Amino acid sequence: MPLATGENLYGAAAFTPYLEAVEILQPDLGKAGGVTEYLAVLSAAEAAGRTVNPHLYNSASRGSRSHSPAIAPPSWPS
Repeated sequence: MPLATGENLYGAAAFTPYLEAVEILQPDLGKAGGVTEYLAVLSAAEAAGRTVNPHLYNSASRGSRSHSPAIAPPSWPS
């Protein structure tokens, strides 16, 4: 069973130990540090061959921003 985590991590650097430990990273745009940090998580996950599923927490506004930068990465599940 694939493991997922990341919804409560702050900043892209916090995801580094999990790149080899879990199959799915779930950055939350608001907690990860905004779009720049979020995209850094996506890049690191892609390089490690991990899947990214954005985490939605607390508001529709944050949810729409979470999915916008996640549309393009190759690691996005089809």
